[in-house]
Formats: sequence, structure tokens, C-alpha cells
Amino acid sequence: MDSEKFGRPDWNPFRELITPGQRVLIKPNLVRHSHLAGGDYHAVITNGSLVRCALDYVAMALQGKGEITVGDAPVQSADFAEIVERTGLQVVCDDVSKTWSIPVRLKDFRLWSVSVNEKQCVVKKLL
Repeated sequence: MDSEKFGRPDWNPFRELITPGQRVLIKPNLVRHSHLAGGDYHAVITNGSLVRCALDYVAMALQGKGEITVGDAPVQSADFAEIVERTGLQVVCDDVSKTWSIPVRLKDFRLWSVSVNEKQCVVKKLL
């Protein structure tokens, strides 16, 4: 992507996809705050370092004009705050916003969520 300018200051790998002034959504995979079967946590989320790379390239293409939203709708029993903490996504979004002088918002797209007990049975609906 933009290979003829790779290594030059004007290299912009998303140049053909994103133009300044657009609103861009980055949708990482944020399934749950833990792996229900006890497996590797990284199997249920997109690592924050990958989101950072995507954000930097999008911000580069926007050239300080536009806005970025990072968001997903995890399963209803997921603890979004814990996902954000474990992945470092708020820190990543804040740093990209500061570095590139562009608004970067982090959003939970769920309309509602639930609290579950140790047997994964719903005990309370949350808004």
C-alpha cells in the first residue's frame, strides 16, 4: 500500500482508503474480559498493540482532520472496563489522539449488558 513512497516522509499506506475529514471506525475483536474455558486470554481479544498500529495509519491518512472511533459490542456478560484495562485501549486511544491531534473515542456499542454468577447464569441486567 503506497509502496512507491515507502520509506519517504510522504508515505501513507491508507491513502487510497481514507481521506482527511472522514470519520473512521476501527472495530477490534473484544469478545470477553476472560476466556470462559480457561484458555489464553489473547484468543478472545485483539491485542492493544495491533489496534495501535491501525490507529497510527488511520491518523496518518486523516492528516489531523476527521475523527476515529474504536469500538465493539462484546458478549453481554463481558466487563468492558476490564477489557479496556487489560488491553490498554484507553491509554492507546488517548496517546494516538495526543500524538496525531485528532479525536479518538473508545466506545462500547452494546445496548445492554448482564452480570453472571460463577455458573455463567444471568443474575442481573445492566444498562
